[in-house]
Amino acid sequence: MMEKKVCALAVLAALSAAWAFEVPPVKQWPKEKIPPAHAGRILHWEGIDNVRDLGGVKTHDGRLVKRGLVYRSQAFNFNAVCSWMSVERMESKLRGGQFRYDFGEACMQRMLARIGTNDLSKSCAMIAAEVASGTNKWEKGPSRLTPESRAKILRETGLRTEIDLRSMPETWGMDGSPLGPMVAWHNIPGVSLGELTSGSGRLMFKKCFRIFLDEKNYPIDFHCIAGADRTGALAAALYGLLGVPEDVIRGDYTLTSFSTSGIRTAKAFDHMAKKAFKSKPGTSFNEKIEAFALECGFTQSDIEHFREIMLEKGE
Repeated sequence: MMEKKVCALAVLAALSAAWAFEVPPVKQWPKEKIPPAHAGRILHWEGIDNVRDLGGVKTHDGRLVKRGLVYRSQAFNFNAVCSWMSVERMESKLRGGQFRYDFGEACMQRMLARIGTNDLSKSCAMIAAEVASGTNKWEKGPSRLTPESRAKILRETGLRTEIDLRSMPETWGMDGSPLGPMVAWHNIPGVSLGELTSGSGRLMFKKCFRIFLDEKNYPIDFHCIAGADRTGALAAALYGLLGVPEDVIRGDYTLTSFSTSGIRTAKAFDHMAKKAFKSKPGTSFNEKIEAFALECGFTQSDIEHFREIMLEKGE
């Protein structure tokens, strides 16, 4: 294992002299093209991007998903600086400009300061060397919130529960919500939509849905690091059980494209949904999601109880 690391480091160090990395801007759709039907659902929390209320959309039977009960967002803090990351993954993230995005500007600047240069390829080689030697220790991810923004979010939403869908390495060092002790923090590693029916996806859904079945837990926010893929999977499952039409669920998935989390397309949604649910009974996405929930051990009464909590009469 050590020989492999040293070999990879040697290759990376050699490439460092030739590569000149630039952090590319994140591609996103212009805000002025947000569909009017969804515009009111997109919220603005200082320091946090890709935020929206799951409420405000209609179901097949004309009922409305209540506002102010469930939110989806980016994480409230950056990922931990993870020494478990392989040289290859570091190199990939560096090429994509993801160090700054995942770990935050302060961590990025410390990486650069270690070698006294803004050459990101050399920084990558330096960090990789520290990982291989065991001298690079993990650091808890810094908060994205200021005291003022934290207080404002709590005041405006009354959040009681935070579901953090990041992996254990990403949340290293955390023992509670960045919003404070008044918010219950559940770290439940998530999966993307295409993996929702896998073993790990089932486990994630079962743990999360139990939280949504208890009215005392509301209002709830759930997120991964970007509020895009793992978050999108849980949002699709919840919407599916509520009876929200598939085209609206697909539209919610693509709304991430208006954030700094990058573009998510309807085509990608369809591909992942087909991969996950092609073998499930039912002709519609909603029927397949419901069949999946029943397979996970929930009852029809559980699903109806969730709908009672989340739905109200439409206009």
